[in-house]
Amino acid sequence: MTIEDRLKDIRIEVGGVKRSLDDDEKDLIRKVLAGLPSRDEGPPPVRVAAATVVFDEAGRILVIERASDAATGGGELAIPGGKVDPLEALADAARRELFEEVGVEAHSMTRLSVVSEDCFWGPAHHYVTHYYVVTSWSGSPEIREPSKHTRVDWIDPTELRHAVESMPDSSLRVFGPLANLVMNGGIDMAQKEWRRSRRIAS
Repeated sequence: MTIEDRLKDIRIEVGGVKRSLDDDEKDLIRKVLAGLPSRDEGPPPVRVAAATVVFDEAGRILVIERASDAATGGGELAIPGGKVDPLEALADAARRELFEEVGVEAHSMTRLSVVSEDCFWGPAHHYVTHYYVVTSWSGSPEIREPSKHTRVDWIDPTELRHAVESMPDSSLRVFGPLANLVMNGGIDMAQKEWRRSRRIAS
């Protein structure tokens, strides 16, 4: 019996009424099952990602809004970043993702001594993300992957912290890895390094 056959046969009870799964519920189950390893594959790997914290002259942070139909974090604010390719250095991955996603070229970066650990759809999507603060960059930030992101914006660090601290009641929705970075003190570290680099440059 195929997965589709099994989905047709599943019935759930809601409010005392039994019914078949609707299309959204079926899609959710398909996504979860797609990420699970087969019995012969063993445990799923931990995936490594790299992301960047970019400040403008006013000290605001560059953020992108994830597409509403994204597999994870739809409609939430994130910072540029993504999976590290095989044999790719963390810093190279961070630079690549920054340029691919928003067209910004990082000239100088410093690695932050903080990581975030996030699981999406269970253990099959377990990510450990490493972060860099970009202390020198060029380019005009713009959405370059419209299928993944809907807008680019700048946000004051204080506003971002408040949004995370107010979750889930905040009007701003923040992607899990970025929220974890804020809660782990990563934004504070990034600010200090960015300010230090500006003093040296002046």
